[in-house]
Amino acid sequence: MNVLFTLEQLAALDVAPIKLDANRCVHARDRFSTCEACTGACPTNALHVNGSVTLDAEACIACRQCIHVCPTGVFDSNDNATELLAFAPRLKDARIVELACARHPAPESGPSETDAVVRIEGCLAALGPSVYLTLLASAIDHVVARLDACAECPIGAVRPKIEQTLDSAQTILNACREINRVTRLAERSGNDWIRRPLYARGTQVSRRDLFRRAIGEGQQHVARKLALDRPNDQADTPAEKSLPLERSRLLDALNRLSAVAAPANAEAPLEGLPFARLVADEKCSACGVCARVCPTGALELTIGEADSYRLTFSASHCTDCGICLHVCEPGVLRRESPTLAELFAAQPAVLRSGALRRCQKCGAKFAGEPTARLCPVCDFRRRNPFGTRLPPGFKPGIAPVAQ
Repeated sequence: MNVLFTLEQLAALDVAPIKLDANRCVHARDRFSTCEACTGACPTNALHVNGSVTLDAEACIACRQCIHVCPTGVFDSNDNATELLAFAPRLKDARIVELACARHPAPESGPSETDAVVRIEGCLAALGPSVYLTLLASAIDHVVARLDACAECPIGAVRPKIEQTLDSAQTILNACREINRVTRLAERSGNDWIRRPLYARGTQVSRRDLFRRAIGEGQQHVARKLALDRPNDQADTPAEKSLPLERSRLLDALNRLSAVAAPANAEAPLEGLPFARLVADEKCSACGVCARVCPTGALELTIGEADSYRLTFSASHCTDCGICLHVCEPGVLRRESPTLAELFAAQPAVLRSGALRRCQKCGAKFAGEPTARLCPVCDFRRRNPFGTRLPPGFKPGIAPVAQ
C-alpha cells in the first residue's frame, strides 16, 4: 500500500455517524436542569432526555445541528466545517461567497454579484456561527447562505434553526461593528440570475492537495484530517473540563476578526447569545461545588496558603449552560450578559477572594459574611433545631470546603 493510495482513501472517507458522550450532558450533571438546546433543535425528535440525553439513530436525519447548539459538547461528528475552512484559502479572491447544501438542485445559478458558490457535503444546519465568522476572518467579505431550496427539501424543517444561526453570527459581528456580512438567499428569482463558479463538494480535498499537505505538514495534518482537531489546542485540559468544538472555533474566529475588523463596540452587552457573565455576592461560602460541576472550566476555585481562596470566572469559557446557578447552595451566583471586552479578557475575573475560617461547631472551613461563625449547614441547623430538612439546594457534606 503506497502513500497515494492511503491519501485517496482518506479523501473518500464517508461522513462519520453522530456520537455522543452522555456524561457531558447538562442533565447528567444537574437533574433540575431545563436545558432543551438539542431536543428543541432536532427536527425529527430523535433526541430524548431521561436523566441524560439519548439518540434514536433510526429517527436521526444527520442534520448535525445538535453538534453546535449543545452547550457542553455532548455530540461529536464530522460537521463538514473543518474541510470547508481548510478550503476557504482557495477563495481569497472571492468577495461574496455563497454556501449551498448537498441537496440544492442548482446552486450554480444565482445573483451575478456572487463570486463563488461552495457546496458543502451535508446540510447547512451543521454549520454553527463560528464557521461563518471564521470565513469572514479570512479574505471573504460577505457570506450568503442558500435557503431557497429548503421548501422542497425532505429536511427543510431545519431552516428556522439555520436562520437563527445566521442571526447569532450577525449579532456577534454587530458588536465588532461589522454590519450585514452574513445574509441569506431565501427565494429564487431567476430573472437576472447567471451561472457562477461552483465548487461542488467544496469540502472535498483532492489527491494532489492531500499529498502536498501530507508532505509539507507531515503526520500532524493527517491527524487533524481524521480527528478534526480543535483550533485552540486543549491537550492539557481534562476531558470533562474541555470546551465544546463550537466555542473553540468561535474564540479563534473572534481573535482573528479583532485583528481585521473595525474597532469593536467592546462595552456593548452580548444579549441573546450563549455567553454569560457571573457575579457572586458576599454570602459565597467557597464550597467549590460550582467549579466542580462546571463542564468547561469557566469557574475555578483555588485554595492557597494561610487558607486563602479565590473563585475566578472566565467569560470566554462559559457556554451559559446554567448548571452552576442550579447547584449553588446558598444561591449567591447571578447571571448577566457579558461584553466583547470580557470575552477577550486576558485573565479570568475574580468573583470572590479572601480567607477561609473554621466553623465553630463542625470545624469545616468556609467563607461568607465576616460576622458568620458557623458554616452554612450548621447555621441552618441552629436556626431550625427541630427541622429535619435543609433549605432547597443545601446538601449536607457538600457545602463546606474539605478540611
